[in-house]
Amino acid sequence: MFIATYVDLRVVGLATEDQQITDAGRTEVLSRHGVSESDLLDFAAYHALDDLTFMRQVWDEIEVLLEAQRPMMDDRGRE
Repeated sequence: MFIATYVDLRVVGLATEDQQITDAGRTEVLSRHGVSESDLLDFAAYHALDDLTFMRQVWDEIEVLLEAQRPMMDDRGRE
């Protein structure tokens, strides 16, 4: 949940002119994933305190998924 939602939030944000997600974009992504901003913050806070190794793996996976999205995001910028 956290990884997929975070990646979608970043992809939507990066697709904008200023590379910042709008409030409407954030609301749509969170709704699509069935989570709240608080859910994401709670997940990060809980695991950051108890399991840094796990969180490093989470961010590594996010990085890999964002890199995989990059060609599609770059193509959108050329349209």
